[in-house]
Amino acid sequence: MIALHLRRVLLFRAGVAELLNSARRFPVTRPLVFGATVASVKTAGSDYAAQRYVEGRVEIDMKRNSVFFLWGLLYLGGIQYFIQVRLFTQYLFPRAAAFVAQPLQRKLTDRAGQLMVAKQVGLDMFVVHPFMFFPLFYQLKAFVEGTCAKEALQRCRRNWGGDLRALWLLWIPAQTLNFAFCPVWARIPFVAVVSTVYTVILSTMRGSPDSNK
Repeated sequence: MIALHLRRVLLFRAGVAELLNSARRFPVTRPLVFGATVASVKTAGSDYAAQRYVEGRVEIDMKRNSVFFLWGLLYLGGIQYFIQVRLFTQYLFPRAAAFVAQPLQRKLTDRAGQLMVAKQVGLDMFVVHPFMFFPLFYQLKAFVEGTCAKEALQRCRRNWGGDLRALWLLWIPAQTLNFAFCPVWARIPFVAVVSTVYTVILSTMRGSPDSNK
C-alpha cells in the first residue's frame, strides 16, 4: 500500500515537472502563438487602463477595447512577428541571432553587428511604422467603428507627425535594446511588455472615435 502511494506521488511529481518544462519551452517552440497571446491580452489591458485610470471613464468603451485587442493579436503578435523575427533575422540580417548571443564585451567591439542593429531599428522606425503600422491601425479602427477606409487614411495623414514623435521617443531606444540583446524568440514578447506604456499613450491620443477628427 505504501509502495503504491509512493509510486503515485512520484508519478504526480514527474507529471508536474514535465508540465513546467513544457511551459518553459513554449515561448521558444511556439513563439508566434506565445507572442500573439501576450500582445493581444497586454494591448487590450493597456487600453482598459487608459480608459479607466487616465481618462477616468466609469463605463469602458468595449468597441474601442476590441480595436486594441485585435490590433495586438493580428498586427503586434502576427505581422510584427514575421517582420522582426522571420524577415529581419532569416533574410535581411542573418547574423542577428549570433550578435545577440555574444557577450557585452564582444558586442562593444563588433562594429558590423552594431551597424546591423542600427539598420534594423532604422527599418522598423522609419519604414515599417510610418508606412505600415499607422495606416493599418487606422484602417482597423475605422472597420470596427464603421467608418470608411478613405476617412481612415485622411486621419492617418493628419495625425502622422504627432503619432511618429510619440512613437520615436519611446521606441528608438527600446528597439535598440531589443535588437541588440533579446534572443530572437523574445523579440515580440519584449515589444509587448514595453508597449504597455506606448499603448496607453496611443489609446489616450487616438482611441476614442472623436480623438482624431
